[in-house]
Amino acid sequence: MSKSSKVLFICISLKQSLERRKAIELEFNKLRQAVSDIEIELEFFDAIYGKDLSSEILALINIAREQAGQCKRPMSTGEIGCMLSHLFLWQRISEQRYANYDRVVIIEDDVYLAAHHQHTAQLHSILHHPAEFIFLSGHSKKARTRILGYISEDQTHFNMLGSRYQYTMACAYSITPNEAGKLVRKMLAKTTVADDWKFLLSEKSEIPYYYFFEQGGEDDSTIEAVDQNRQAFLAQYKENRFSKNTYKIWQDIQTFFKLLIKLKKIKKLIQYINNLNC
Repeated sequence: MSKSSKVLFICISLKQSLERRKAIELEFNKLRQAVSDIEIELEFFDAIYGKDLSSEILALINIAREQAGQCKRPMSTGEIGCMLSHLFLWQRISEQRYANYDRVVIIEDDVYLAAHHQHTAQLHSILHHPAEFIFLSGHSKKARTRILGYISEDQTHFNMLGSRYQYTMACAYSITPNEAGKLVRKMLAKTTVADDWKFLLSEKSEIPYYYFFEQGGEDDSTIEAVDQNRQAFLAQYKENRFSKNTYKIWQDIQTFFKLLIKLKKIKKLIQYINNLNC
């Protein structure tokens, strides 16, 4: 069977995380067996390890954040390394370095295939979807139950309309060169964490979400150390939870009314089409 479409998956992974890379390769062997009519390629991108960066670079990034009025706290070394890894890939994509592929998907090395049999249908849907940014995983399980939206007609994905603060994680997503360029410019204007989707996707009213991957691969000592360092760092900057949750509730109310307006517009369109057919 000829394969007319090509999808490139770029996995951000620390060079020393050999066990995670092996696990990712096993997952993609399963994916290639499940999807026979699409050419699937996997490429590793050596992640930036924040602790390897000089203190001058780390300080400069946090000074830039402070000057842009973007931060309530400095970024940890792990967050800076993660941000730079995604930023460098966005730059590569925006420069059309992967123009011979129909879709490029960025993943992190702790994902695994979701337990369902829709991967073929989902990949075909992703290839033909006009959206410039598509989630293939992400968001906490708690957030998933609160994000408003509607299921696509082909039943392959969920169109998210919810408040951007609920969009978390940068573990799996697809972007076009045009969208990658936008993210680069936004990140340089107001440097932030890689999954600050409230800021990075602020101009989008609807975003497709495919439950293609789940997050939570095998642990290794490097990743555990990074996570422990991040938790210890964040403990210094506790937020006022009342203030934070009040803002979230207000965002939910706004999103609810936006959804009602969208549904009313759809209902009016259906009525108009029915009248034309009469």
